[in-house]
Amino acid sequence: MVSDRDNLIIPNAVASPSTDATHFYARPTPPGGDWGRRTRATAWGLRTFWLVVQKHRSLIVGCSVAIFLLVAIYTLKADKQYEGTVSLAIYKESQEQLINPPVEGPDDWNANIDLDTQVKVIRSETLAWRVIQELRLDEEVAFAGDSARSAEQAVLKSESAEDHKEELIAKFEKNLSVVVLPRTRILELHFLSTDPELAARIANALANDYIDLNYTTKYDATMRVSTWLGKQLQDLQIQIQDAEGKLAKYQAEHDILGIDEKQNVVFDQLSAINNELTKSVVDRIQKQAAYELTNSEHTELITRFVPDTVLDKLRSDSIDAKEQYEQANLQFGPNYPKVKELEHVYQDISSAYNEERRNVLLKIKNDYQAAVDRERMLRKEFDDAKQAANQLNQNAIQYGVMKREVESNRNIYQSLLEHMKEAGVMAGLKSNNIRIIDPAHVPSRPSKPNVLRNLAVGLLLALAAGVAMAFFIEGLDNTVSSPDDIRDLTAFEVLATVPDISSIDTASGTGRFHRLLRRLLLHGNTAPQTNPLGTEPPEQSVALVSSLRPQSVISESYRALRTALLLSGVGRAPRILVVTSTSPREGKTTTSVNTAIVLAQTGAKVLLVDADMRRPTVHRIFSMENGELGLSTLLSGQAKVADVIRPSGIVPTLNVITAGPIPPHPSELLGSSLMKKHIRDWEEEFDYVVLDVPPVLLVTDAVVLSSLANGVILVVRSDVTRKPELRRTEDILSHVHAPILGVVVNAISKQSHNHYYHGYYYGASDTSYYSNEYRAKSDSEDSDKSAEAS
Repeated sequence: MVSDRDNLIIPNAVASPSTDATHFYARPTPPGGDWGRRTRATAWGLRTFWLVVQKHRSLIVGCSVAIFLLVAIYTLKADKQYEGTVSLAIYKESQEQLINPPVEGPDDWNANIDLDTQVKVIRSETLAWRVIQELRLDEEVAFAGDSARSAEQAVLKSESAEDHKEELIAKFEKNLSVVVLPRTRILELHFLSTDPELAARIANALANDYIDLNYTTKYDATMRVSTWLGKQLQDLQIQIQDAEGKLAKYQAEHDILGIDEKQNVVFDQLSAINNELTKSVVDRIQKQAAYELTNSEHTELITRFVPDTVLDKLRSDSIDAKEQYEQANLQFGPNYPKVKELEHVYQDISSAYNEERRNVLLKIKNDYQAAVDRERMLRKEFDDAKQAANQLNQNAIQYGVMKREVESNRNIYQSLLEHMKEAGVMAGLKSNNIRIIDPAHVPSRPSKPNVLRNLAVGLLLALAAGVAMAFFIEGLDNTVSSPDDIRDLTAFEVLATVPDISSIDTASGTGRFHRLLRRLLLHGNTAPQTNPLGTEPPEQSVALVSSLRPQSVISESYRALRTALLLSGVGRAPRILVVTSTSPREGKTTTSVNTAIVLAQTGAKVLLVDADMRRPTVHRIFSMENGELGLSTLLSGQAKVADVIRPSGIVPTLNVITAGPIPPHPSELLGSSLMKKHIRDWEEEFDYVVLDVPPVLLVTDAVVLSSLANGVILVVRSDVTRKPELRRTEDILSHVHAPILGVVVNAISKQSHNHYYHGYYYGASDTSYYSNEYRAKSDSEDSDKSAEAS
């Protein structure tokens, strides 16, 4: 079938070995001979996802049901647990501190840190053991379980008691959860227990013990700070007395009565000299720039730094005189009196300009030298003043250090004395920043297990696991499953798709056709055909479906193949057809038989030849003898053509040649000149010749016969044929330039991706959709096409 899809399949005219007529077959022509390779990215969209789910729905349902049942059993058998809940409000700590005021910062950040700290405190082992001892939880079976013991049993060895303590604390922490409510300062304490009353008691006891622990911690901290402050005050008082004595002695030794830096003359003088030095440096830099410009080649720019109206005027007059002289010289010549007069004027002005310019340059140099000298003098005075100021402050610095030390010690002493008094008062006040908002009440119903939530989550996880398993298996699948796979892997066209017999339902949806075939498999016999629905053997019931069940979906698939074959040629349809496959058990013989039947149903004379002389099957389908006469005896010269051609008994215009006795070398017989002669004779006598040949990958028979045919039909079985085998088959056939018409995808099931193809084109019904009138009309139209092609 000709197609120009993706510019990879182009028509190629190939002459029939026995006729001048030509037909087209699909073959790409890239350089290097690798004409069977095509790559195309496949998008996994929603449709692909749905098709994978449809294909593996049994696996998904089974996996989902198994996981869901496990979750349901676990949920229903789990012990019921009750939850006691206490709500605590933790307010901000008092801003009054004993030593230093708090550092201001973002309120939310500090609140989060504080709440996280309190959560750790509540979940601490110290608080847990305190509650366990207070409520004697080690004796509660609902808490300790099998390890619960009485007061008499509590007197054990120290090592055993320590292990038991760790076990109880671990159970306590496992059943305790603390939740911080978002954007609040509220904590919720949740405790789980199989006893609802015990859950409430433990939650309330934990909250009360936490509040007491918080108060006790603060009281102990306050008392420790108060004691520490008393010791620090004693040491600080001694330091103050020692510092004051040293300050008085130093002041007396250096005759220091008082120092005020803001009113000191030396510092004022130093500041004034520094300002003048700065101005001098700026002035020197400007004059230095003008002086350096006088030594450059651009002395005409001097006036920008030293404005001089006389020099500017002389320069301008010199330029004007020069222009007048040059114009007169060009007009009258150098000997003209007026020209000579202008020349003398120009020379006088130039001399005056040069003299004035030398004076200006000399002035710039003198100004620069004066600025340098002034800067040197100011810098020397600044250094002298700085040295005097340093000497003056030497004693004052040490005096200031000693004075500040005394003042600092006094301030610290006063502050510590005040805080020590506050600590004594705060230690006597029982204040707390933690309040119980809602105490725990005895719960009326269990909180765990949450049956509905567990079942819902279990169902979702089960479905997810089932789908994941389906895609995992799909990823491991290396078989051809759809016509899209054919187009992706090869350059072949898909001529037809044949549904799987076991997956077809009738119009009533009960699968009568499938049950009919199963009944035929169980009760069929080898008697001649009298009733196509109940008397044929198993192989006939499947391979002769186009005759036994002409209204079925499978029959319509073969009629679609017939239409594709009739339209595959230009001017005439291919008459010598080779039907093969990649490997055994892919349905090539069934396809050969039904192709011959549907061609014969158009009224054309058809010859079906069983060329598979290694594993012949056609004779069993038509209930014929194969022991003495057949293709092997014809090619070996032991029989004549008239002896081996037999009527099929199915369609009047269909004749059959069985394989005959199995020869020792079938390939040599099929490639002989006698085989070529018989094919030419059959082409003259019959409208169509269908050859059922062995698989391509097993023997060379298919390759030998493909060179004698007008068209090759490759049969691929869905979910059976492996992709590497299909690629290898394509390479072999393309190497001999076989006239490949296309591929028949066989046994497509509704559970595979291929459900789209036969489901869309043929629907779910195989009996009510196609009436006898429609089938007769279809056969009549194909008969007309066959006649025109012939």
